[in-house]
Amino acid sequence: MRLRKLKFPLKLNNQRPFDGIFCTLQAILAIIVIIIQTCIIIYLVDERNYEINESMKTSNNSSVQYINNKNNSNRTIIVITPTYLRFARLADMTRLSQTLMHINQLIWIVVEDAEQLSLPVKQLLDRTGLQYYYLAVKHRTGMPVRGWTGRDAGLNFVRKKFASMGSKAVVYFADDDNTYDIRLFNQYIRNVEKIGVWAVGLVAFNVVEAPKIRNKKVIGWQTIYAPRRKWGFDMAGFAVNLELLLRHPQAGWRRRCREHSPEPCLMNLLNVSLNDLTPFGVDSWPREILVWHTKTSNIHIRSRNTYGYNAEVSLQISYLILIH
Repeated sequence: MRLRKLKFPLKLNNQRPFDGIFCTLQAILAIIVIIIQTCIIIYLVDERNYEINESMKTSNNSSVQYINNKNNSNRTIIVITPTYLRFARLADMTRLSQTLMHINQLIWIVVEDAEQLSLPVKQLLDRTGLQYYYLAVKHRTGMPVRGWTGRDAGLNFVRKKFASMGSKAVVYFADDDNTYDIRLFNQYIRNVEKIGVWAVGLVAFNVVEAPKIRNKKVIGWQTIYAPRRKWGFDMAGFAVNLELLLRHPQAGWRRRCREHSPEPCLMNLLNVSLNDLTPFGVDSWPREILVWHTKTSNIHIRSRNTYGYNAEVSLQISYLILIH
């Protein structure tokens, strides 16, 4: 019996018949996996973006409430700032103005220590959008400190212009080079019913100078500078309700006083005691400092050429008062 030799179809390139189909299915499957992965990534990214957007909305709303915190007080804050021409003045005033721009119901009284007003300062005030009054009052000779005349002029202007506000306004003296937390205005100053006091950082050789409290009453001052003085606080560390200032029209700095410091001069003329002071910022722990007695360092200038930029060297305008 003879065996027949069986013949099989030839193999092309050593591949099995189903290899082509298998490779095609693999490619399709890989594409499907990539599509699924892409869809998952897109979904996760969209979800993350949604969470971020919602978080940003919440954060923005919280920031608005944080800055202009609604409280029981609807008082207007009147800020009096004495200022004078110097190289760093525009930098200082820019920083202060950017803070005040965040505060609602605020009136800014700026008193220029000169016979003329500064055009760059007026332009800066215009840009803020704040209600402001810009006065030019040259400091009186014989006064111990430059800012006394400016504060007194601003205070007299407030008494004449805003007497109708009475107890619905609070006056605060803000130097142009200090550093202010926005919470100072809404959480402290706006709630002052008579006289409010609080801590000030970097003042009178202290890291912080603050009222000494017992049973929620001011009994003295935490400071190394003349700690036994009756009024041991800085100008940045208190605010006065306008009603009290109206009841004592002579309170101010029209003349020299024996204490040689502006704070006791004003307090003594207001005829108040420590019992009339309300401390702020003493209940929380750790306690926070919301105003710092900072000062821009002296700047040594070799060239006064401004190259056309608004750097305030000698540009001034001759109006006696500008009101916006």
